Amino acid sequence: MVTSSPDFSVDLGAFFRDDIEDDLPDLHARSLKSHDNRKADVIGGDCVDIQQQHAAGGQSGLFRVKPAGSEEVVEVYCDQATGLGGWALIQQREDGSVNFNRTWDEYRVGFGKIDKHGKGEVWLGNQVLHLLTQKESILRVELLDWAGNEVYAEYNIRVGSEPEGFQLSVSSYTGDAGTLWCRA
Repeated sequence: MVTSSPDFSVDLGAFFRDDIEDDLPDLHARSLKSHDNRKADVIGGDCVDIQQQHAAGGQSGLFRVKPAGSEEVVEVYCDQATGLGGWALIQQREDGSVNFNRTWDEYRVGFGKIDKHGKGEVWLGNQVLHLLTQKESILRVELLDWAGNEVYAEYNIRVGSEPEGFQLSVSSYTGDAGTLWCRA
């Protein structure tokens, strides 16, 4: 006994007549949250907290953070434009206007200045780096050569405490800069 397969040439309406404009879904997304709970006076634990809780946290700029385990609030430039945001600017050299040949104490507390647009020369400070990197942290190194070519490297990092000599632990490279090496 031979059975015939169903007739798949049945008119499926506008789909086969290239008249599908009305068949395209009308997609809209809306948050179920009725209002934004972010506040302008928030002091976050890091730049991710700022991004999520500060009223202006979606924009890059200077913000006050109090890392876990810290007694002090520090001003940090938070880059919210790179990737998914949440980056704390820890070092920047632009024009050599700040001398980076410094003492242990100066590197511990930080030096230099950065403006609200992220311009300037700065070292955030080893003590703040230690506190910020006690949870999973990524260091992003962005390099610009004299010809204007940009590359980056990202590493998982942790900075030890001062009694540990602010030892830097680095693992897991990603990026397009190749592995960056330094001499001690």
